[in-house]
Amino acid sequence: MNVDLLEFLKSGHFGSIHLGMLRQDVEKLIGEPQDLSIRDHPRVWKYGRLQLGEDENRLISIALYFNTPGPIWKTCSVVGWQPDSTISIEDFQQILAECGLRSSISPLVNDEDWVGFRMGSGVSTYFTRRAAASSLDSFQLLDWNYGASRAVERIKEVEQIVGRLDALGRLRRPKK
Repeated sequence: MNVDLLEFLKSGHFGSIHLGMLRQDVEKLIGEPQDLSIRDHPRVWKYGRLQLGEDENRLISIALYFNTPGPIWKTCSVVGWQPDSTISIEDFQQILAECGLRSSISPLVNDEDWVGFRMGSGVSTYFTRRAAASSLDSFQLLDWNYGASRAVERIKEVEQIVGRLDALGRLRRPKK
């Protein structure tokens, strides 16, 4: 699968991969992951430098890390711009300007060690900072609705459990 990283920054599509895809569809495109996270929510599929987050069989995050050299993954080829960890914040901003792309500094990730930039597509770009130098760490896209929707689902599950315990007379209520 060919991947244009500038297109990923613009659109949030990592080649043919996009948020909301089913796990089976991702595997048809790039094969089985080399590793899976131990955690289940979200479960992370590890494909070399590419990590895909999944919950309830749907893709909820796409992350590409630049701190390890080499190809992204054996079935992914980068076309066009090929960034690596030597890209500085200044280099990144120049490339964006040349391509007519805009980003904003993330208020959540901006300190002496890290800085994040958010694209209109939702893709965030993170850099590490050491003194006056900076280096590209990762591109990350997260379905921001994921956490909120899971929280609502889990609250409903807890309410159902409490209701069942109450119906069985096994719920202990605090004394007033």
